[in-house]
Amino acid sequence: MGKSAPDSGYLRIRAVGYFSPIWSSSGQRLFYMRIDDKGRRIESSDIRGEKVTTIFSLKEYFWGGGLCLTPDGRILFPMSEPGPRLPVYNLWEIKVDAVTGKSMSEPDVSPVVRL
Repeated sequence: MGKSAPDSGYLRIRAVGYFSPIWSSSGQRLFYMRIDDKGRRIESSDIRGEKVTTIFSLKEYFWGGGLCLTPDGRILFPMSEPGPRLPVYNLWEIKVDAVTGKSMSEPDVSPVVRL
């Protein structure tokens, strides 16, 4: 007989890699979510993949979906926060420099989506 589910390794598989890639309007930087042994974070890199910048590390909350880069240089992303009984998803934003890929603000709950 085959291995039982707990011994098969299937339950130990984790999502690792790069997710939700989006290009800057100039096409010179790529913004993405990265998940690995160091945690979850939003990063950017130049088109050669050489100049990588960590924009935001997600330590306390859970990232819940894709990234969106607005024309005015904000990255929008859903993230869960503890709620009274269940997690609550809010739309968060962080201002970035589309040329360097560095953050220009602290992440904050987006009050209004200003596209």
